[in-house]
Amino acid sequence: MMSTPTILVQKNDANNDPIEGANGPVFIADLDAVAQIIYTTLRLLLGEWWENLTIGFPLFQSLIGSSGSPTNQAGVMLIIQQTILSCPY
Repeated sequence: MMSTPTILVQKNDANNDPIEGANGPVFIADLDAVAQIIYTTLRLLLGEWWENLTIGFPLFQSLIGSSGSPTNQAGVMLIIQQTILSCPY
């Protein structure tokens, strides 16, 4: 018996373009959908999307120009974790 998916998003191809099948959009659900949402959010730079400037990865705001010291590496890991945890679902 198949359950109803709780998350449903349109699948992206290797270029992050939405996939269109013969009968319309191709959708993915649940764990694959969450993985795609996280991947897309990490590739989106903070302030890049005109509709919501508060989402995305703060590459230029927080990471560029920081040294490779252990303290900064720990800070980078925290920024990545915060970005992932801020994703929906």
